[in-house]
Formats: sequence, structure tokens, C-alpha cells
Amino acid sequence: MYSVTLPREFPYEQRVRAGIVVNKVYGFEGELTDEQLEAIKADGVLSVTKVQAPASKSESKDSGNKPK
Repeated sequence: MYSVTLPREFPYEQRVRAGIVVNKVYGFEGELTDEQLEAIKADGVLSVTKVQAPASKSESKDSGNKPK
């Protein structure tokens, strides 16, 4: 999962690169293909960082209470 953002001084409300719409205020957070990641990294304006995906409900349950 990746987070893509625009700098505050970017003059427009959004930028589209490799089919991904990056909003100036909210950015973009989600999965990217290898091709999209390369295009965004090569953009020069967009900033991309890898982020940890939120835990799903099944992963967040306490697994310590399983019967033995």
C-alpha cells in the first residue's frame, strides 16, 4: 500500500499520473502496480511512500484465547 501526495505549493487541486488521481488536500492511498509506481516516482512533483495497510477485522481479533 502506498501514500502519494502533492506539495502544498502545487498550483492545481489535483494531478493525474498513470491513471491515479492525487488530490492536493487528501492525496491518494492504495495499491499501485509496478508501472504506476515507476511513473509516479519519475514524475518529480509527486511524493510516494510505502505505508502499512490497516489490519483487517480477522487479523485484529485477539488470537490468544484459542482453545488448546
